Amino acid sequence: MRPRDILMHLKCRDPTNVSSMKTIYNARLKMRVLQTCGRTHMQQLMKLIYDHGYIERHRVQENAEVVSEIFFAHPKSIQLVHAFPLVFMMDCTYKTNQYRMPLLEIVGVTSTGKTFVAALVYLRAKKEDNYAWAMECFKSLFDGIPCYISVTFNLLVTVGAFWQFFNFFSVFDRNR
Repeated sequence: MRPRDILMHLKCRDPTNVSSMKTIYNARLKMRVLQTCGRTHMQQLMKLIYDHGYIERHRVQENAEVVSEIFFAHPKSIQLVHAFPLVFMMDCTYKTNQYRMPLLEIVGVTSTGKTFVAALVYLRAKKEDNYAWAMECFKSLFDGIPCYISVTFNLLVTVGAFWQFFNFFSVFDRNR
């Protein structure tokens, strides 16, 4: 629920309530801190992934106990991947999230033209090795079912990662 709606609801229930938006934001922050129990953002993400039953793969940095990349997909998304394995689109945002990591979003299309999120991947960097790892994880969801990939990237250097794992894919450069 949006903070504005929370404040409006409180004021409707009790017109003498003197709460402000700052009060609502502070209460939400306090709840968030209590929920995380001192975990880092990545640890909290991993906990939520496990708690909600997502399929997860991750890589750790060499010589460290730090997660460098994480791939996750909801079980219902995997059912949709198996039901509609023909068209997938991929795009990667660049460090626009709280983890300051590129986010690769893999989206599938149903036979009625509806889209669904097939998987999400936080990558350490936008390099061919990282994409190859993400494609290996994504391909493991298919259990041998053939699929076709459409990729939207600004950098076409990643094309090599896809040749390794998929028979056919096309590249669409949204800047052209």
